[in-house]
Amino acid sequence: MMALDSQTNDILVLAVDERKAEFEQRFSKWGSATDAFKFRSELAVKFIDHARGVNREPAK
Repeated sequence: MMALDSQTNDILVLAVDERKAEFEQRFSKWGSATDAFKFRSELAVKFIDHARGVNREPAK
């Protein structure tokens, strides 16, 4: 995954996910892909918030 700044085109986040998909425990392969994107996007938000000094309350 790579996230770029839309104005400067600088790389904000770069990640490689080497975890194995658990297809046998999911309804479909797209369910695993959705879970992976959600997991990585939440980590990216935390990383960017930390770099900017932002402390967000966890979602309930």
